[in-house]
Amino acid sequence: MEKKVSHGGPKRRGSVEEVSGADGVVRYRVRIRLADHSRERIDVPAKHAINAETRAAFALVKQQIEDETGKLYKAKLARIEAAKRPKLIASSCDDYFDKLSTRREADGVRDVVHERSTWRCWISPQIGKRPITSITRDDVEDIRNMLDAEVRKRLADEDGNDGLSGARAMNVWSVLRTTFKETVRARDRAMRVRQDDPSEGHQPPLAIDPRTKTFVYPVEAAQLLACEAVPLAWREVYACAFYLYLRPGELRALTWADVNFTAGVVHVTKQYDETKNKVTRPKTANAVRDVPIAGALLPLLERLYNERTDALVLPHLEIHDDKVRADTFRSHLRFAGVDRERLFADTATTIQVNFRSTRDSGITWLSLAGVSVIAMQRRAGHRKLDTTAGYVKEPEDLTGNMGIPFAPLPQNLIGPREGLPQPSGQPSGQNRRTKVLLQKTGRAERESNAPNGSNTPDESEVSRTLDSSHVDKNEHRASKSKQRPDASGLTLDELRDARCDAIRSRVWSAVVSLDDEIAKLEREGVIDFDRERAKRR
Repeated sequence: MEKKVSHGGPKRRGSVEEVSGADGVVRYRVRIRLADHSRERIDVPAKHAINAETRAAFALVKQQIEDETGKLYKAKLARIEAAKRPKLIASSCDDYFDKLSTRREADGVRDVVHERSTWRCWISPQIGKRPITSITRDDVEDIRNMLDAEVRKRLADEDGNDGLSGARAMNVWSVLRTTFKETVRARDRAMRVRQDDPSEGHQPPLAIDPRTKTFVYPVEAAQLLACEAVPLAWREVYACAFYLYLRPGELRALTWADVNFTAGVVHVTKQYDETKNKVTRPKTANAVRDVPIAGALLPLLERLYNERTDALVLPHLEIHDDKVRADTFRSHLRFAGVDRERLFADTATTIQVNFRSTRDSGITWLSLAGVSVIAMQRRAGHRKLDTTAGYVKEPEDLTGNMGIPFAPLPQNLIGPREGLPQPSGQPSGQNRRTKVLLQKTGRAERESNAPNGSNTPDESEVSRTLDSSHVDKNEHRASKSKQRPDASGLTLDELRDARCDAIRSRVWSAVVSLDDEIAKLEREGVIDFDRERAKRR
Protein backbone atom coordinates (compact mmCIF):
# COMPACT_ATOMS: atom_id res chain seq x y z
CA MET A 1 0.00 0.00 0.00
CA GLU A 2 1.29 3.42 -0.89
CA LYS A 3 2.12 5.79 1.90
CA LYS A 4 -0.77 7.87 3.11
CA VAL A 5 -0.42 11.59 2.70
CA SER A 6 -0.84 13.30 6.06
CA HIS A 7 -3.71 15.74 6.40
CA GLY A 8 -2.80 17.05 9.80
CA GLY A 9 -1.87 20.38 8.24
CA PRO A 10 -4.22 22.95 6.81
CA LYS A 11 -4.39 21.17 3.43
CA ARG A 12 -5.57 17.58 2.92
CA ARG A 13 -4.42 15.63 -0.12
CA GLY A 14 -6.17 12.27 0.23
CA SER A 15 -4.45 8.93 0.14
CA VAL A 16 -4.12 5.95 -2.22
CA GLU A 17 -4.39 2.28 -1.31
CA GLU A 18 -3.71 -0.87 -3.30
CA VAL A 19 -6.36 -3.60 -3.46
CA SER A 20 -5.99 -7.11 -4.86
CA GLY A 21 -9.13 -8.61 -6.33
CA ALA A 22 -10.21 -12.24 -6.31
CA ASP A 23 -8.93 -12.54 -9.86
CA GLY A 24 -5.44 -11.47 -8.77
CA VAL A 25 -5.63 -8.11 -10.58
CA VAL A 26 -4.27 -5.18 -8.57
CA ARG A 27 -6.55 -2.15 -8.34
CA TYR A 28 -6.30 1.19 -6.55
CA ARG A 29 -8.66 3.22 -4.41
CA VAL A 30 -8.33 6.68 -2.94
CA ARG A 31 -9.53 7.54 0.56
CA ILE A 32 -11.12 10.94 0.95
CA ARG A 33 -11.44 12.61 4.33
CA LEU A 34 -14.98 13.93 5.01
CA ALA A 35 -16.13 16.82 7.19
CA ASP A 36 -16.80 14.50 10.14
CA HIS A 37 -13.24 13.08 9.77
CA SER A 38 -14.53 9.78 8.43
CA ARG A 39 -13.21 8.40 5.15
CA GLU A 40 -14.91 7.55 1.90
CA ARG A 41 -13.24 5.23 -0.62
CA ILE A 42 -13.40 5.80 -4.38
CA ASP A 43 -12.06 3.50 -7.12
CA VAL A 44 -9.27 4.98 -9.26
CA PRO A 45 -10.11 4.74 -12.99
CA ALA A 46 -7.54 2.89 -15.10
CA LYS A 47 -6.49 6.02 -16.96
CA HIS A 48 -5.47 7.65 -13.63
CA ALA A 49 -3.78 4.50 -12.22
CA ILE A 50 -0.78 4.50 -14.59
CA ASN A 51 1.79 5.36 -11.92
CA ALA A 52 2.09 6.74 -8.38
CA GLU A 53 2.09 10.36 -9.55
CA THR A 54 -1.16 10.08 -11.52
CA ARG A 55 -2.80 8.22 -8.64
CA ALA A 56 -1.69 10.85 -6.14
CA ALA A 57 -2.91 13.64 -8.44
CA PHE A 58 -6.33 11.92 -8.70
CA ALA A 59 -6.54 11.65 -4.92
CA LEU A 60 -5.60 15.31 -4.51
CA VAL A 61 -8.24 16.52 -6.97
CA LYS A 62 -10.99 14.42 -5.32
CA GLN A 63 -10.04 15.67 -1.86
CA GLN A 64 -10.08 19.29 -2.99
CA ILE A 65 -13.52 18.84 -4.57
CA GLU A 66 -14.83 17.29 -1.37
CA ASP A 67 -13.38 20.10 0.75
CA GLU A 68 -15.15 22.66 -1.43
CA THR A 69 -18.53 20.97 -2.00
CA GLY A 70 -18.92 18.34 0.73
CA LYS A 71 -20.72 16.16 -1.83
CA LEU A 72 -19.57 12.83 -0.42
CA TYR A 73 -20.44 13.90 3.12
CA LYS A 74 -23.98 14.93 2.06
CA ALA A 75 -24.44 11.60 0.31
CA LYS A 76 -23.40 9.83 3.49
CA LEU A 77 -25.95 11.77 5.54
CA ALA A 78 -28.64 10.93 3.01
CA ARG A 79 -27.90 7.21 3.32
CA ILE A 80 -28.09 7.42 7.09
CA GLU A 81 -31.43 9.25 6.89
CA ALA A 82 -32.84 6.73 4.42
CA ALA A 83 -31.90 3.88 6.75
CA LYS A 84 -33.97 5.50 9.51
CA ARG A 85 -37.16 5.74 7.41
CA PRO A 86 -39.96 3.26 8.11
CA LYS A 87 -40.22 0.68 5.40
CA LEU A 88 -43.51 0.60 3.50
CA ILE A 89 -44.87 -2.87 3.01
CA ALA A 90 -46.55 -2.83 -0.38
CA SER A 91 -46.77 -6.36 -1.63
CA SER A 92 -48.69 -5.36 -4.74
CA CYS A 93 -49.69 -2.41 -6.88
CA ASP A 94 -53.21 -2.66 -5.44
CA ASP A 95 -51.86 -2.38 -1.88
CA TYR A 96 -49.76 0.63 -2.76
CA PHE A 97 -52.63 2.38 -4.55
CA ASP A 98 -54.99 1.77 -1.60
CA LYS A 99 -52.52 3.43 0.79
CA LEU A 100 -51.88 6.25 -1.67
CA SER A 101 -55.57 6.98 -2.25
CA THR A 102 -56.20 7.02 1.50
CA ARG A 103 -53.45 9.60 1.96
CA ARG A 104 -54.68 11.69 -0.98
CA GLU A 105 -58.21 11.69 0.41
CA ALA A 106 -56.88 12.88 3.77
CA ASP A 107 -55.04 15.67 1.93
CA GLY A 108 -58.32 16.89 0.44
CA VAL A 109 -57.90 15.62 -3.13
CA ARG A 110 -61.34 15.84 -4.72
CA ASP A 111 -61.50 12.96 -7.20
CA VAL A 112 -60.24 10.07 -5.08
CA VAL A 113 -63.52 8.15 -5.45
CA HIS A 114 -63.31 8.34 -9.24
CA GLU A 115 -59.60 7.42 -9.14
CA ARG A 116 -60.41 4.27 -7.17
CA SER A 117 -63.09 3.28 -9.64
CA THR A 118 -60.74 3.89 -12.56
CA TRP A 119 -57.95 1.85 -10.98
CA ARG A 120 -60.29 -1.02 -10.16
CA CYS A 121 -61.80 -1.19 -13.66
CA TRP A 122 -58.82 -0.59 -15.94
CA ILE A 123 -55.46 -0.81 -14.17
CA SER A 124 -55.85 -3.42 -11.46
CA PRO A 125 -56.70 -6.24 -13.92
CA GLN A 126 -53.39 -5.57 -15.69
CA ILE A 127 -50.86 -5.12 -12.85
CA GLY A 128 -52.83 -5.06 -9.59
CA LYS A 129 -51.41 -8.28 -8.08
CA ARG A 130 -47.80 -7.65 -9.05
CA PRO A 131 -45.22 -6.00 -6.72
CA ILE A 132 -45.05 -2.24 -7.26
CA THR A 133 -41.28 -2.42 -7.56
CA SER A 134 -41.40 -5.02 -10.35
CA ILE A 135 -43.33 -2.91 -12.88
CA THR A 136 -41.25 -2.04 -15.94
CA ARG A 137 -41.63 0.44 -18.78
CA ASP A 138 -42.90 -2.36 -20.99
CA ASP A 139 -45.71 -3.08 -18.51
CA VAL A 140 -46.78 0.56 -18.58
CA GLU A 141 -46.60 0.61 -22.37
CA ASP A 142 -48.84 -2.47 -22.50
CA ILE A 143 -51.50 -0.60 -20.52
CA ARG A 144 -51.19 2.38 -22.87
CA ASN A 145 -51.62 0.06 -25.87
CA MET A 146 -54.72 -1.46 -24.24
CA LEU A 147 -56.20 2.03 -23.87
CA ASP A 148 -55.39 2.79 -27.51
CA ALA A 149 -57.26 -0.35 -28.55
CA GLU A 150 -60.33 0.76 -26.56
CA VAL A 151 -60.24 4.21 -28.17
CA ARG A 152 -60.07 2.62 -31.63
CA LYS A 153 -63.19 0.61 -30.76
CA ARG A 154 -65.00 3.88 -30.00
CA LEU A 155 -63.82 5.38 -33.29
CA ALA A 156 -65.11 2.35 -35.20
CA ASP A 157 -68.52 2.36 -33.49
CA GLU A 158 -70.99 4.63 -35.26
CA ASP A 159 -73.19 4.92 -32.16
CA GLY A 160 -70.23 5.81 -29.95
CA ASN A 161 -71.09 3.27 -27.25
CA ASP A 162 -68.28 0.72 -27.61
CA GLY A 163 -64.79 1.16 -26.19
CA LEU A 164 -63.51 4.29 -24.45
CA SER A 165 -63.61 7.95 -25.35
CA GLY A 166 -60.31 9.77 -25.67
CA ALA A 167 -61.08 11.78 -22.55
CA ARG A 168 -61.85 8.67 -20.50
CA ALA A 169 -58.67 6.96 -21.70
CA MET A 170 -56.69 10.03 -20.67
CA ASN A 171 -58.30 9.88 -17.21
CA VAL A 172 -57.11 6.27 -16.82
CA TRP A 173 -53.63 7.25 -17.99
CA SER A 174 -53.56 10.15 -15.53
CA VAL A 175 -54.35 7.83 -12.58
CA LEU A 176 -51.57 5.46 -13.65
CA ARG A 177 -49.03 8.25 -14.07
CA THR A 178 -49.94 9.88 -10.76
CA THR A 179 -49.45 6.59 -8.92
CA PHE A 180 -45.98 5.93 -10.29
CA LYS A 181 -44.88 9.54 -9.85
CA GLU A 182 -45.67 9.14 -6.17
CA THR A 183 -43.48 6.02 -5.93
CA VAL A 184 -40.48 8.27 -6.66
CA ARG A 185 -41.25 11.70 -5.24
CA ALA A 186 -44.17 11.42 -2.86
CA ARG A 187 -44.48 14.09 -0.19
CA ASP A 188 -44.46 11.30 2.39
CA ARG A 189 -41.02 9.68 2.33
CA ALA A 190 -42.47 6.34 3.36
CA MET A 191 -44.33 6.22 0.04
CA ARG A 192 -41.14 6.48 -2.04
CA VAL A 193 -40.53 2.85 -2.91
CA ARG A 194 -38.85 3.17 -6.30
CA GLN A 195 -35.81 4.89 -7.75
CA ASP A 196 -37.38 5.41 -11.16
CA ASP A 197 -40.77 6.22 -12.71
CA PRO A 198 -41.60 3.59 -15.36
CA SER A 199 -44.51 5.71 -16.69
CA GLU A 200 -42.30 8.67 -17.61
CA GLY A 201 -41.53 9.44 -21.23
CA HIS A 202 -44.36 7.44 -22.87
CA GLN A 203 -46.75 8.79 -25.46
CA PRO A 204 -50.26 9.27 -23.95
CA PRO A 205 -53.27 7.31 -25.25
CA LEU A 206 -54.91 8.25 -28.54
CA ALA A 207 -57.04 11.38 -28.42
CA ILE A 208 -60.31 11.91 -30.27
CA ASP A 209 -62.39 15.02 -30.57
CA PRO A 210 -64.88 15.29 -27.68
CA ARG A 211 -68.58 14.96 -28.40
CA THR A 212 -70.38 18.25 -28.85
CA LYS A 213 -73.01 19.51 -26.43
CA THR A 214 -76.07 21.58 -27.19
CA PHE A 215 -78.23 23.94 -25.19
CA VAL A 216 -81.92 24.60 -24.67
CA TYR A 217 -83.17 27.68 -26.50
CA PRO A 218 -84.84 30.36 -24.35
CA VAL A 219 -88.13 29.79 -26.19
CA GLU A 220 -87.94 26.07 -25.43
CA ALA A 221 -87.19 26.75 -21.76
CA ALA A 222 -90.20 29.08 -21.60
CA GLN A 223 -92.35 26.32 -23.09
CA LEU A 224 -91.10 23.85 -20.46
CA LEU A 225 -91.57 26.23 -17.52
CA ALA A 226 -95.14 27.08 -18.58
CA CYS A 227 -96.24 23.47 -19.11
CA GLU A 228 -98.63 22.42 -16.34
CA ALA A 229 -98.16 18.77 -17.31
CA VAL A 230 -94.74 19.06 -15.65
CA PRO A 231 -94.92 18.95 -11.83
CA LEU A 232 -94.58 22.36 -10.23
CA ALA A 233 -91.68 21.28 -8.00
CA TRP A 234 -89.67 20.31 -11.08
CA ARG A 235 -90.51 23.55 -12.89
CA GLU A 236 -89.24 25.48 -9.87
CA VAL A 237 -85.99 23.52 -10.05
CA TYR A 238 -85.61 24.10 -13.78
CA ALA A 239 -86.25 27.83 -13.50
CA CYS A 240 -83.56 28.25 -10.84
CA ALA A 241 -81.18 25.99 -12.78
CA PHE A 242 -81.60 27.93 -16.04
CA TYR A 243 -81.54 31.42 -14.54
CA LEU A 244 -78.71 30.90 -12.01
CA TYR A 245 -76.66 28.49 -14.21
CA LEU A 246 -74.99 26.85 -11.19
CA ARG A 247 -73.35 23.44 -11.27
CA PRO A 248 -75.80 20.73 -10.12
CA GLY A 249 -73.84 20.18 -6.90
CA GLU A 250 -73.81 23.92 -6.18
CA LEU A 251 -77.55 24.16 -6.82
CA ARG A 252 -78.29 21.24 -4.50
CA ALA A 253 -76.23 22.78 -1.67
CA LEU A 254 -77.75 26.26 -2.07
CA THR A 255 -79.42 27.49 1.13
CA TRP A 256 -81.54 30.52 1.86
CA ALA A 257 -78.61 31.97 3.78
CA ASP A 258 -76.78 32.13 0.42
CA VAL A 259 -79.55 34.20 -1.22
CA ASN A 260 -79.02 37.93 -0.73
CA PHE A 261 -82.23 39.64 -1.81
CA THR A 262 -80.88 43.07 -0.85
CA ALA A 263 -77.81 42.87 -3.09
CA GLY A 264 -79.60 40.76 -5.70
CA VAL A 265 -76.98 38.00 -5.75
CA VAL A 266 -76.53 34.37 -4.79
CA HIS A 267 -73.36 33.51 -2.86
CA VAL A 268 -71.81 30.28 -4.12
CA THR A 269 -69.49 28.92 -1.44
CA LYS A 270 -70.04 25.16 -1.42
CA GLN A 271 -71.34 22.19 -3.38
CA TYR A 272 -72.84 18.79 -2.70
CA ASP A 273 -70.58 15.89 -3.70
CA GLU A 274 -72.80 12.93 -4.59
CA THR A 275 -69.86 10.50 -4.59
CA LYS A 276 -69.07 11.37 -0.96
CA ASN A 277 -72.68 12.18 0.03
CA LYS A 278 -71.70 15.39 1.79
CA VAL A 279 -71.26 19.11 1.26
CA THR A 280 -67.73 20.03 0.20
CA ARG A 281 -65.82 23.05 -1.03
CA PRO A 282 -66.46 24.15 -4.62
CA LYS A 283 -64.71 22.66 -7.63
CA THR A 284 -62.08 25.41 -7.99
CA ALA A 285 -61.09 28.66 -6.32
CA ASN A 286 -62.94 30.55 -9.06
CA ALA A 287 -66.11 28.63 -8.20
CA VAL A 288 -66.47 30.72 -5.01
CA ARG A 289 -68.37 33.64 -6.48
CA ASP A 290 -71.47 35.83 -6.45
CA VAL A 291 -74.02 35.20 -9.21
CA PRO A 292 -76.48 38.01 -10.02
CA ILE A 293 -80.13 37.04 -9.66
CA ALA A 294 -82.00 37.66 -12.91
CA GLY A 295 -84.87 40.05 -12.38
CA ALA A 296 -87.33 37.55 -13.82
CA LEU A 297 -86.32 34.97 -11.20
CA LEU A 298 -86.85 37.22 -8.17
CA PRO A 299 -90.64 36.70 -7.88
CA LEU A 300 -90.19 32.94 -7.85
CA LEU A 301 -87.42 33.07 -5.24
CA GLU A 302 -89.51 35.37 -3.06
CA ARG A 303 -92.45 32.97 -3.24
CA LEU A 304 -90.26 29.98 -2.42
CA TYR A 305 -88.74 31.90 0.48
CA ASN A 306 -92.17 32.75 1.90
CA GLU A 307 -93.27 29.10 1.57
CA ARG A 308 -89.97 27.60 2.74
CA THR A 309 -90.05 24.51 4.95
CA ASP A 310 -86.34 23.74 4.64
CA ALA A 311 -82.99 25.51 4.83
CA LEU A 312 -82.33 24.40 1.24
CA VAL A 313 -83.63 26.51 -1.60
CA LEU A 314 -84.47 23.41 -3.67
CA PRO A 315 -84.97 20.45 -1.31
CA HIS A 316 -86.57 18.57 -4.22
CA LEU A 317 -83.05 17.85 -5.55
CA GLU A 318 -82.23 15.80 -2.46
CA ILE A 319 -84.45 12.89 -3.45
CA HIS A 320 -83.05 12.40 -6.98
CA ASP A 321 -79.61 11.39 -8.18
CA ASP A 322 -77.95 12.61 -11.36
CA LYS A 323 -79.26 9.85 -13.62
CA VAL A 324 -82.85 10.33 -12.50
CA ARG A 325 -82.54 14.09 -12.99
CA ALA A 326 -81.21 13.58 -16.54
CA ASP A 327 -83.94 11.11 -17.55
CA THR A 328 -86.67 13.21 -15.95
CA PHE A 329 -85.45 16.39 -17.65
CA ARG A 330 -85.59 14.82 -21.10
CA SER A 331 -89.04 13.38 -20.43
CA HIS A 332 -90.36 16.71 -19.21
CA LEU A 333 -89.07 18.42 -22.35
CA ARG A 334 -91.06 15.96 -24.44
CA PHE A 335 -94.17 16.45 -22.29
CA ALA A 336 -93.87 20.19 -22.91
CA GLY A 337 -93.73 19.63 -26.67
CA VAL A 338 -90.01 20.45 -26.94
CA ASP A 339 -88.95 17.80 -29.42
CA ARG A 340 -86.03 19.34 -31.33
CA GLU A 341 -84.07 16.33 -32.55
CA ARG A 342 -80.65 17.67 -31.57
CA LEU A 343 -81.63 17.80 -27.89
CA PHE A 344 -82.03 14.01 -27.80
CA ALA A 345 -79.28 12.95 -30.24
CA ASP A 346 -76.83 10.68 -28.42
CA THR A 347 -74.26 9.58 -31.02
CA ALA A 348 -70.52 9.20 -31.46
CA THR A 349 -70.22 12.95 -32.05
CA THR A 350 -73.11 14.47 -30.06
CA ILE A 351 -74.35 14.37 -26.46
CA GLN A 352 -78.04 14.48 -25.59
CA VAL A 353 -79.19 17.00 -23.02
CA ASN A 354 -79.17 16.18 -19.32
CA PHE A 355 -79.85 18.12 -16.15
CA ARG A 356 -76.45 19.82 -16.34
CA SER A 357 -77.54 21.22 -19.71
CA THR A 358 -79.56 23.78 -17.75
CA ARG A 359 -76.24 25.29 -16.63
CA ASP A 360 -74.79 25.11 -20.14
CA SER A 361 -77.93 26.77 -21.47
CA GLY A 362 -77.89 29.57 -18.91
CA ILE A 363 -74.25 30.41 -19.64
CA THR A 364 -74.96 30.38 -23.39
CA TRP A 365 -77.91 32.72 -22.81
CA LEU A 366 -75.47 35.18 -21.23
CA SER A 367 -73.68 35.32 -24.57
CA LEU A 368 -76.97 35.80 -26.41
CA ALA A 369 -77.78 38.63 -24.00
CA GLY A 370 -74.53 40.41 -24.88
CA VAL A 371 -72.68 39.84 -21.59
CA SER A 372 -68.88 40.17 -21.98
CA VAL A 373 -66.72 37.06 -21.92
CA ILE A 374 -64.89 38.23 -18.78
CA ALA A 375 -68.17 38.73 -16.92
CA MET A 376 -69.39 35.36 -18.16
CA GLN A 377 -66.24 33.67 -16.86
CA ARG A 378 -66.65 35.28 -13.45
CA ARG A 379 -70.35 34.41 -13.14
CA ALA A 380 -69.87 30.84 -14.36
CA GLY A 381 -66.89 30.24 -12.06
CA HIS A 382 -64.61 29.01 -14.84
CA ARG A 383 -60.90 28.75 -14.14
CA LYS A 384 -59.87 29.18 -17.79
CA LEU A 385 -61.17 31.75 -20.23
CA ASP A 386 -61.02 29.15 -23.02
CA THR A 387 -63.79 27.22 -21.27
CA THR A 388 -66.05 30.27 -21.34
CA ALA A 389 -65.14 31.04 -24.95
CA GLY A 390 -66.65 27.68 -25.96
CA TYR A 391 -70.07 28.90 -24.82
CA VAL A 392 -69.65 32.06 -26.89
CA LYS A 393 -68.83 30.19 -30.11
CA GLU A 394 -71.79 27.82 -29.84
CA PRO A 395 -74.62 30.28 -30.64
CA GLU A 396 -72.61 32.50 -33.04
CA ASP A 397 -73.86 30.86 -36.22
CA LEU A 398 -77.44 30.30 -35.09
CA THR A 399 -80.21 32.29 -36.71
CA GLY A 400 -83.93 32.44 -36.27
CA ASN A 401 -86.13 33.06 -33.27
CA MET A 402 -84.53 31.39 -30.24
CA GLY A 403 -86.49 33.50 -27.78
CA ILE A 404 -85.48 36.11 -25.22
CA PRO A 405 -82.80 35.04 -22.71
CA PHE A 406 -83.94 35.17 -19.08
CA ALA A 407 -87.48 36.16 -20.09
CA PRO A 408 -90.19 36.74 -17.44
CA LEU A 409 -91.42 33.51 -15.90
CA PRO A 410 -95.02 32.35 -16.51
CA GLN A 411 -97.63 33.36 -13.98
CA ASN A 412 -98.55 29.74 -13.22
CA LEU A 413 -95.00 29.30 -11.94
CA ILE A 414 -94.45 32.44 -9.87
CA GLY A 415 -98.03 32.76 -8.56
CA PRO A 416 -99.20 31.47 -5.17
CA ARG A 417 -98.89 27.73 -4.84
CA GLU A 418 -102.24 25.98 -4.42
CA GLY A 419 -101.75 22.34 -3.51
CA LEU A 420 -99.32 19.94 -5.08
CA PRO A 421 -99.38 19.29 -8.84
CA GLN A 422 -100.02 15.89 -10.32
CA PRO A 423 -98.22 14.61 -13.42
CA SER A 424 -101.34 15.48 -15.40
CA GLY A 425 -101.16 19.06 -14.19
CA GLN A 426 -104.41 18.81 -12.15
CA PRO A 427 -104.37 20.11 -8.57
CA SER A 428 -104.07 17.46 -5.89
CA GLY A 429 -106.16 16.74 -2.79
CA GLN A 430 -109.53 18.45 -2.39
CA ASN A 431 -111.12 20.41 -5.19
CA ARG A 432 -110.65 24.14 -5.46
CA ARG A 433 -114.13 24.98 -4.17
CA THR A 434 -113.62 22.94 -0.99
CA LYS A 435 -110.27 24.65 -0.38
CA VAL A 436 -111.90 28.07 -0.59
CA LEU A 437 -114.55 27.00 1.92
CA LEU A 438 -111.93 25.62 4.30
CA GLN A 439 -110.08 28.91 4.05
CA LYS A 440 -113.32 30.66 5.04
CA THR A 441 -113.80 28.38 8.05
CA GLY A 442 -110.22 28.94 9.09
CA ARG A 443 -110.80 32.68 8.88
CA ALA A 444 -113.98 32.27 10.96
CA GLU A 445 -112.03 30.48 13.66
CA ARG A 446 -109.50 33.29 13.82
CA GLU A 447 -112.27 35.89 14.03
CA SER A 448 -113.96 33.96 16.86
CA ASN A 449 -110.88 34.64 18.98
CA ALA A 450 -110.95 38.34 18.19
CA PRO A 451 -111.96 41.00 20.81
CA ASN A 452 -115.64 41.62 21.55
CA GLY A 453 -117.49 43.69 19.03
CA SER A 454 -115.85 42.09 16.03
CA ASN A 455 -118.00 40.54 13.33
CA THR A 456 -117.92 36.83 14.29
CA PRO A 457 -120.19 34.27 12.58
CA ASP A 458 -121.80 31.67 14.81
CA GLU A 459 -121.38 27.90 14.54
CA SER A 460 -124.66 27.36 12.66
CA GLU A 461 -123.57 29.79 9.97
CA VAL A 462 -120.37 27.84 9.45
CA SER A 463 -122.35 24.58 9.37
CA ARG A 464 -124.79 25.91 6.77
CA THR A 465 -121.88 26.98 4.60
CA LEU A 466 -120.31 23.54 4.82
CA ASP A 467 -123.61 21.67 4.28
CA SER A 468 -124.46 23.71 1.22
CA SER A 469 -121.10 22.75 -0.27
CA HIS A 470 -121.41 19.01 0.58
CA VAL A 471 -118.50 19.16 3.01
CA ASP A 472 -118.94 16.86 5.97
CA LYS A 473 -118.83 18.45 9.41
CA ASN A 474 -116.38 15.82 10.59
CA GLU A 475 -114.06 16.84 7.75
CA HIS A 476 -114.38 20.42 8.92
CA ARG A 477 -113.33 19.46 12.45
CA ALA A 478 -110.43 17.46 11.02
CA SER A 479 -109.34 20.44 8.98
CA LYS A 480 -109.41 22.57 12.11
CA SER A 481 -107.12 20.15 13.94
CA LYS A 482 -104.74 20.11 10.99
CA GLN A 483 -104.22 23.82 11.35
CA ARG A 484 -102.42 23.31 14.66
CA PRO A 485 -98.69 23.84 14.19
CA ASP A 486 -96.23 21.20 15.36
CA ALA A 487 -92.90 21.76 17.14
CA SER A 488 -91.18 22.73 13.88
CA GLY A 489 -93.60 25.60 13.29
CA LEU A 490 -95.27 23.87 10.32
CA THR A 491 -98.95 23.01 10.25
CA LEU A 492 -99.92 19.37 9.92
CA ASP A 493 -101.33 20.15 6.47
CA GLU A 494 -97.96 21.49 5.35
CA LEU A 495 -96.12 18.47 6.73
CA ARG A 496 -98.56 16.11 5.04
CA ASP A 497 -98.26 17.95 1.73
CA ALA A 498 -94.46 17.89 1.89
CA ARG A 499 -94.44 14.13 2.45
CA CYS A 500 -96.96 13.57 -0.32
CA ASP A 501 -94.89 15.74 -2.65
CA ALA A 502 -91.82 13.60 -2.01
CA ILE A 503 -93.77 10.35 -2.59
CA ARG A 504 -95.40 11.64 -5.78
CA SER A 505 -92.03 12.82 -7.09
CA ARG A 506 -90.43 9.42 -6.50
CA VAL A 507 -93.29 7.59 -8.18
CA TRP A 508 -93.37 10.03 -11.08
CA SER A 509 -89.61 9.73 -11.59
CA ALA A 510 -89.93 5.94 -11.67
CA VAL A 511 -92.68 6.17 -14.27
CA VAL A 512 -90.62 8.56 -16.38
CA SER A 513 -87.55 6.31 -16.14
CA LEU A 514 -89.62 3.25 -17.11
CA ASP A 515 -91.09 5.13 -20.07
CA ASP A 516 -87.58 5.98 -21.30
CA GLU A 517 -86.44 2.36 -20.91
CA ILE A 518 -89.44 1.13 -22.94
CA ALA A 519 -88.71 3.68 -25.67
CA LYS A 520 -85.08 2.60 -25.72
CA LEU A 521 -86.03 -1.09 -26.07
CA GLU A 522 -88.32 -0.23 -28.95
CA ARG A 523 -85.61 1.83 -30.70
CA GLU A 524 -83.11 -1.01 -30.32
CA GLY A 525 -85.61 -3.51 -31.69
CA VAL A 526 -85.53 -5.66 -28.55
CA ILE A 527 -89.30 -5.62 -28.36
CA ASP A 528 -92.12 -4.25 -30.47
CA PHE A 529 -94.98 -3.22 -28.20
CA ASP A 530 -97.28 -2.36 -31.09
CA ARG A 531 -96.93 -5.89 -32.45
CA GLU A 532 -97.53 -7.37 -28.98
CA ARG A 533 -100.72 -5.32 -28.61
CA ALA A 534 -101.89 -6.47 -32.04
CA LYS A 535 -101.38 -10.11 -31.05
CA ARG A 536 -103.47 -9.65 -27.92
CA ARG A 537 -106.31 -8.13 -29.92
